[in-house]
Amino acid sequence: MAGNSTAMEIGMNGSQPLSNSKQEAFCLEYLLDLNATAAAMRAGYCAKTARQQGARLLSKVDIAARVQFFKAQRVERTEISVDRVVRELAKIAFASVRQMIAVDPNGQPQIDLTNTPHGALDALAEVSTETVLETEGSGKDRKSRPIRKTRIKLHDKIRALQLLGEHTGAFKQGKNDSANAFTDMVNQLLRANPKQSKMPIQRDP
Repeated sequence: MAGNSTAMEIGMNGSQPLSNSKQEAFCLEYLLDLNATAAAMRAGYCAKTARQQGARLLSKVDIAARVQFFKAQRVERTEISVDRVVRELAKIAFASVRQMIAVDPNGQPQIDLTNTPHGALDALAEVSTETVLETEGSGKDRKSRPIRKTRIKLHDKIRALQLLGEHTGAFKQGKNDSANAFTDMVNQLLRANPKQSKMPIQRDP
């Protein structure tokens, strides 16, 4: 009896392959994108019922345990921890473009990444350059010269703040059942149209 109990415990911790090969395939496919419907189809289940099948499969204790086992193995292989994920989110959430520009004598901002901290550089989603011809003067005095333009783009700061706030509990309601100021600000920014909104965010001294 004890032997059977031990075998059952081993099966429930997800360390042993599932006897059903299609269910085992579902667990592996689910790790690719965490999409149960797509995983069910890739594992060979009927496309018409893949959504229901995916939800049903994830509700099974042995399948859920197998998925968690695979996830734990992946975390161990990649050395990805919750703390590491939060640190990366914080880099994006608190990066400032002021760390990436310098103002020339004419008061014009210029991109300057020379002294930008590495953490702020990690918040960059894109750095691109292009050379264009700029024309000055007219007639015989008209001259063209090549100008190199650099464009930088940061990762979604508001989304990073939202994820970070959810993880740290900043969105939880206070004692008086009223959301705190941080929650109000982020939710307002998320609802705003980024192309139209010019809402300033005040930085603490």
